[in-house]
Amino acid sequence: MASDSEGSTQTDSDSLVQRRIEAKVIQGLGLESQAIKVGGVEFQFDGVSASGDRLVEVYAGTGHLKSAQRMKLSQDILKLVLFEKLMQAQTPGVTFKKQIAVVDPAIHQELSLQEHRSWKNMAFEAFGVEVILHELGSEDRQALVEAKERQGYRFKKK
Repeated sequence: MASDSEGSTQTDSDSLVQRRIEAKVIQGLGLESQAIKVGGVEFQFDGVSASGDRLVEVYAGTGHLKSAQRMKLSQDILKLVLFEKLMQAQTPGVTFKKQIAVVDPAIHQELSLQEHRSWKNMAFEAFGVEVILHELGSEDRQALVEAKERQGYRFKKK
């Protein structure tokens, strides 16, 4: 049986896998992580374009979305929309390309309003947040699946 410290080390390692993949996605999209302060609040974005008009949050998960993952995506939508609204109060008419990047085609499909009509999926469209797919290479996908399995997630074999 693994000790608590070994379990903690494994969880840290799994989190590193996820952060490494998120960083690769951001790099692949030609963006950089950035904190932007507006309205006295700092917003940390996974990716921002050099021109500052594109904001991206990454969801580096695989498999079916559970309640906690849907909540994370809802919070990402809220963050993107609130930031834009606060910026519009300072600079009327300013807009941003707001995106959520996912790495799993099944999740991309699950978040499609055409495939799954739900109020959360409707929120993407209503608030102008685009869900984009940034597919992983086979090695990165396998590392992510293995990390998630160690965290207790189970995947169907294809």
